Amino acid sequence: AWVLVAAGAAAIALVAVRGWGGSARAGDLVEPAQPGPPPAANPEMEARIREAEGSAFQDMIAAMDSLRTVFDVVGAPREWLTGRYLASASEFPDVAEYWVRYQAYVDELRDRDEEFFRRGFYRRLLNSGIDGPVRSMRLASATEEFASQAPAREELYTAMDGIAGVALELHQLLVENEDAIVYTPVRPGVVTQNPVLEAVPTEGELRDRLWDTLDRLFEQVDVVRGGVPGSGEQLGEAALEGIRATTNPREP
Repeated sequence: AWVLVAAGAAAIALVAVRGWGGSARAGDLVEPAQPGPPPAANPEMEARIREAEGSAFQDMIAAMDSLRTVFDVVGAPREWLTGRYLASASEFPDVAEYWVRYQAYVDELRDRDEEFFRRGFYRRLLNSGIDGPVRSMRLASATEEFASQAPAREELYTAMDGIAGVALELHQLLVENEDAIVYTPVRPGVVTQNPVLEAVPTEGELRDRLWDTLDRLFEQVDVVRGGVPGSGEQLGEAALEGIRATTNPREP
């Protein structure tokens, strides 16, 4: 697997089973959020509220993680970004199919993250015995705080979308120019740390386009990974860590 500072393999994925609780049933969730500051609570109740909010956040992360299976984006095809793939992309149509599914997965994350958090917090408050105006107002307050952190999450989602978009652009470039790329393995049977060395364009303009596309791909990978080197197989966990880092729940 190519280390994702110079390239990468598997990719990202995350989220929650769309059926996590299925579509909301009557009475499953929802009392309208009440505006205004949260009412005061005694220390014991405040501790339960803090624990409920922290646990709801972890529920959201777990739901996001499970969505990778729903969209079949647990990991990019093993061959992605290998030298053989770069030289003969037409033999790997599953790569393009994966990134199309991945774009749909990111859209789902973007559309439903607040829903996942609010639903989890409501249930945790309910299970903790927090009800009445306290529950309604704390739910509204926590949801408002979560929404205020949306720009930081959007930066991550945009980078994830960017990886998929550039990966599809790369795939098309490789397929259209396959006759002008020669596969030259460094050593037969050995996986190199830099597969680009194994896929050699015969035209200078194509080489420049290939490197430019790969550079843009790794720029987006770097945003998702937060600048921390790692393999493609670790990219999914890096995305989850990014979600954690861009949201600041109360600690249980």
